[in-house]
Amino acid sequence: MNYRTIIQIAVLMAMLLGITALELISTTSKSDYELFVEKDEDGWTYRIHYKNRVLIKQNYIPGIPSQKAFTSKKDAEMIGHLVINRLEKNDSPRISKGDLDENQIDY
Repeated sequence: MNYRTIIQIAVLMAMLLGITALELISTTSKSDYELFVEKDEDGWTYRIHYKNRVLIKQNYIPGIPSQKAFTSKKDAEMIGHLVINRLEKNDSPRISKGDLDENQIDY
C-alpha cells in the first residue's frame, strides 16, 4: 500500500466514525421520566416522575388484587422501567399478571 491509499482509508474511517457518532447523538434523547425506587416497612415501592413532578406512586405490586409490596428492589425497578417504556411510547402503562409472570416478578 502506498501512502496515498493509507490516507484515503484513514479519512474514510474517520468519516464513518463521525457519521456513527452523529446518529447516536441524534437518536439518544434524555427522557422526561425518572424512576425512584425506595424501601419502606412493607417492602419495595417505586415512583415515576415526569418533568420533576410525581406522576405515579406505586406502593404495591400492580396487576394483582391484593396489596403486596415488591419483595426486591430489582422487581420494583423492572416494573417501573416497563411502565416508563410504555409511557414513552404513548401506550397504556397498565401492568397485568402476564407482565409480572413474563418478568418473573415474585407476587
